[in-house]
Amino acid sequence: MEVGQLRVFFKQSAVVRLMHADQAPYLLAFFYRVFKEGKRIELEQQELLAALRDFQDDVEGDGVLVRPAEEYLAEWCGENCRFLRRFLANDSNAWMIQLQAETEEVLRFLEGVFSKQRGMISTGSRMQMIVESVKELVLYASGNVEAQKEQLRREQRRIEAKLAALESSEVGELIEGNEVQERFHMIVSMLRDLTGDFRGVEQRFRDIVHGLREREHSTSERTGDILGYVLDAEDELKKHPHGASFYAFVKFVLSTEQRDDFDEMVTELRSLEPLQSSGAEMDSLHGMMPLLTDEATKILSTTQRLSVALRRLLDPRASEEHRRLSELVQDNLRGAAHLRLAAKSERVSMDVEVSVAIDSPMTRDFWKPVSRFEPTIAQTADESEQLAWQKNALQEYAALRRLDWKSMEKRVKTLLKSKPKLSLQEVLGAEKLEAGLVEVLGYMQLAHDGGHVVDDSSPETIIVMLDEGEKRIRIPRVTFVRNNQKR
Repeated sequence: MEVGQLRVFFKQSAVVRLMHADQAPYLLAFFYRVFKEGKRIELEQQELLAALRDFQDDVEGDGVLVRPAEEYLAEWCGENCRFLRRFLANDSNAWMIQLQAETEEVLRFLEGVFSKQRGMISTGSRMQMIVESVKELVLYASGNVEAQKEQLRREQRRIEAKLAALESSEVGELIEGNEVQERFHMIVSMLRDLTGDFRGVEQRFRDIVHGLREREHSTSERTGDILGYVLDAEDELKKHPHGASFYAFVKFVLSTEQRDDFDEMVTELRSLEPLQSSGAEMDSLHGMMPLLTDEATKILSTTQRLSVALRRLLDPRASEEHRRLSELVQDNLRGAAHLRLAAKSERVSMDVEVSVAIDSPMTRDFWKPVSRFEPTIAQTADESEQLAWQKNALQEYAALRRLDWKSMEKRVKTLLKSKPKLSLQEVLGAEKLEAGLVEVLGYMQLAHDGGHVVDDSSPETIIVMLDEGEKRIRIPRVTFVRNNQKR
């Protein structure tokens, strides 16, 4: 670690940008709440926006995160930040949001810091692990057969002595409560580190796909050279500690017996007396395997895209098309450069557009006529009656009241604390609507913007109280749900 490396790191790293970002404590608290506490590796964009709006309400008194949630999300996913990654889901048209690998590193670092402050880091257990690891490294890295035989004999004598002691006393070894907690917290910490390792593996595979596509469009690269780049990059990844962790986990997942044994052991851990106060960490351990499986699934989907790109590369027809396209692009660029030089020599001002945009006609929406508002005039024979009708309509328009969006949002949020789901009828209650029927439309708009359920295919009839009395109206079925239960 030298000054030059650190200068580049502090200038370019997203880790540093996140730690130095404006309102960084609030950003990190929000990311941790949504992804870590929610045990999620990704979620739909609309769900994240709804969660961000709730978080903004919670910290409203601090005077932070005051801009619209959409602006913050666009900023965090942009090139200047790269805290989050936005991508289109393979099985739907929904935009998904995922933590970037650098953001994962920051959250892991902070988890470690707070664990140390709470005294949860296992000093004794880590020291024992270090000693055992050094012993194994010296013994097996040297390949000394006689030394390995002697070590195994010592282990055999130790195991036989412990077995004899157990048979004579019928009392097993017992680890003290503090050491049980230390080892347990160390296991949880190592599993959490794995999620960050997997995020790094996924990013590396995406980099390989990106590098393949860049070389594919280069006229100077041969197919064999590109294929060699991909294979070398994948071999390098397998040798990297993160890659080794990933492939070992995939091997573990494919073994039904090992998975079942692990689940049984985690269940037994819950019954241990020293771990009864480790509820959050125990839940984290219990949910870590599904979370890691989801991470591994995403990595495998990225490798599938790499396989598709390789098949396309090895297809002679596709290779010829890419080669011809690259040649045409290079010819256009050279022609533009010659024209620009000629224009400079003749002192003629000239701009050349070198970027090319290719649009598919299949992506265009079908034509729709422009919506128009047609004025409705009362059909009356008497002009005075028509004027009276218009005057009454204007009075009703002037009587419309402004909707208090903040109060309406807080009402929904407060009611959802006591129930996981609410119908629109439950939100409105039996009280008189202060703003009239437009208040019903306002709650429907809140449900749509907040990612709640608005089902047009299943209309319902609700009862509302107005100044003129009770009224029944038929509207789409609206259901407000908590963030962690939205789909």
